Amino acid sequence: MKSQIHQKFSRFLEENSQLFNSSIGKEITVYIGNTGSGKSTLINYLCNIELTVSNNDNIILKNSSDYHAMKIGCSSSSQTSSPQFVQYGDILHYDFPGFGDTRGETQNLINGCFIKNVIEGAKFSRLIIVISIDEIIAQRGMIFKNLIKTIALLIPNQQIEYFSSLIITKTNPSLSLEEVINFIKKKIDIESFGYWLENGKISKMSQPQRKIINQDDKVSILRMIRSTRAKKINEVNINSMFLVSEVEDIKEVYYEELSDIASEIIKKAKMKYNDPISKKAYFMNKIKSDYQRNIENSALICLLVPIYRNIYNQVLYNHEIKFFLPQIQQTILLCENLIESEKSKQLEKKIKILEEEKCPIKPGRYHIENTYYNEYLFVSGDKKNGDNVVETRSQILGRSEFHLIKNSEGYLFFNPQYNKYIFLSDSDKIKGDRVLEAHSNIFSKSYFEIHKKDQGFVIKNIKHSEYLFVSGDIINGDRVVEGKQRIEKRSFFRFVELVG
Repeated sequence: MKSQIHQKFSRFLEENSQLFNSSIGKEITVYIGNTGSGKSTLINYLCNIELTVSNNDNIILKNSSDYHAMKIGCSSSSQTSSPQFVQYGDILHYDFPGFGDTRGETQNLINGCFIKNVIEGAKFSRLIIVISIDEIIAQRGMIFKNLIKTIALLIPNQQIEYFSSLIITKTNPSLSLEEVINFIKKKIDIESFGYWLENGKISKMSQPQRKIINQDDKVSILRMIRSTRAKKINEVNINSMFLVSEVEDIKEVYYEELSDIASEIIKKAKMKYNDPISKKAYFMNKIKSDYQRNIENSALICLLVPIYRNIYNQVLYNHEIKFFLPQIQQTILLCENLIESEKSKQLEKKIKILEEEKCPIKPGRYHIENTYYNEYLFVSGDKKNGDNVVETRSQILGRSEFHLIKNSEGYLFFNPQYNKYIFLSDSDKIKGDRVLEAHSNIFSKSYFEIHKKDQGFVIKNIKHSEYLFVSGDIINGDRVVEGKQRIEKRSFFRFVELVG
């Protein structure tokens, strides 16, 4: 079960995917102020969103479901729960949640991460500081001074006056900008307004009058925004802006996100690579780089790391040691076991094949048919130097039966009709080829090998290293079986086992 903070972060990223890295390479205008200062209303006003006036004289959306509009609150509570942005004309407006928002640590952390991502990612940024007239004159100007201090902490080591402007909201509609400033001077010391006042970087947005929204302020505000210098901001310190979660919570979020990334990449790899050799190679050589790439592409980690880099480095190390590397080693070991098992099976298969090649026919009683002539071997009464000649005939005779006997030296072919063993003669030849004969004794030339080929079986005499074949030489009408060193189409035989 994932932690609440991780679930909320993931859900927010899913629902606001367009916000992440949305400012990269762009010039942006950022609106900053306290909750309820009117930032969202101001942006809607500048973007010509249809607005109207409520019974309480507040500016509200005419169409509350207008997806182009920023949500607007009607009190001091913020309706901007997370950063929003809208492009209108040549200005890219970013509306950030107000300082002092109290939606909880998790939402504060999410907002802070996105604010940092947006501002630091932008090519250039200009700040529009938004504050209501009531905030300025309250507490002798301390709210305004504290706001400026907070912004200075948010964007440290910068003179924020040089790339910002000030917009005073909710002013009396009957007062001009000059009159508004004079009114403020009577209430507080405006020394803190110095730079903006001297350089014409102050504007106003009036309250509605008689249910009518003043459109004249818009022109001067937009002119001021466009003339405000934009600057590259390299560092945003969000700890000054929001309370953030405890370290242990952040560790948990990191660990859960890294576990999700690792589990997903391991799962995909196991599905992609079916054979253990490819899978082992991937887990040994490539999975770590893919893991790192997926981490770099994680929006959640990209948002959190700039804020909690030290914690991230600790968690990443612990996660690799305790989770990721053991998973890799376990998978590699499993692959190695499968590879060894497959090797053993292949070896057994190879041994079996070799054994079959050496002994492809089991001992027993057979008729032996030549597949070229479709004729069967038999021991004839024809003789050469006193030994019976082995010949072939299409009919099966009593003399066609052979008993195959296997021992360590090879196969013996025994003919029970004559009680003789066949052998390949040393000296008896026809046209240069040795004649296959039969004798009651067993000689070294009586041993044969049987090899299985695609076309059938070949019978090789071990002593002479010659293969039996059915020749065209005929004795008394029957073909003679002879020996030759090469295999030819007449050298293939079929063994028909006799049962009973």
